[in-house]
Amino acid sequence: WLDLIVPEALRPGLYRIELGVFEAGSQARVPLFDAAGRPIGDTLLIQPLRAPDLSAAEPAAPGIPLAVALGDRIVLAGYDLELAPDRGTLDVRLHWQAKAPPQEDYTVFVHLVSEGKVVAQRDAQPASGRLPTSVWRSGETIVDEHRVQIPAGLSGSTLDVIVGMYELSSGKRLPVQGDGALPGADSVTLTRLAVP
Repeated sequence: WLDLIVPEALRPGLYRIELGVFEAGSQARVPLFDAAGRPIGDTLLIQPLRAPDLSAAEPAAPGIPLAVALGDRIVLAGYDLELAPDRGTLDVRLHWQAKAPPQEDYTVFVHLVSEGKVVAQRDAQPASGRLPTSVWRSGETIVDEHRVQIPAGLSGSTLDVIVGMYELSSGKRLPVQGDGALPGADSVTLTRLAVP
């Protein structure tokens, strides 16, 4: 048995455990081989491990609460926005809740739309890939931060902030129901922002 000390500052999420062997004197890694004798490198990847949140603090409540269902297992419980015109960025903090463990890994999209056209976007798995939806647990809240770069030249315009989730392999979006969602919708408009 090898005990690994997990630092208290480690962010919760999915991590890989890598195993290897090295020579004590030279520190050179020893090559590894599979059962048939074929070389497989010098590192063995062990099953991914989900590191828990070691802080005692509960996630802060969203500044703007919502109740939007994405599919039958995920709820968008609210969001926070921070527009930083000096940096040309919009920070979007989404508060997801798992009604049941999702079966798939979904990608989150955040679109900034001006006059019906997507002018900026960010697509990523939750928590920058550290907490894919397939490892969510029933009842837990996931705080998911996205920074979207606002293109130059949009000063004085208005932007709709639109979010949703899709399956990466097919591009199919999860259907959306609840606060502000239109019938048959596959995204939700969080707000309309004026760019100074």
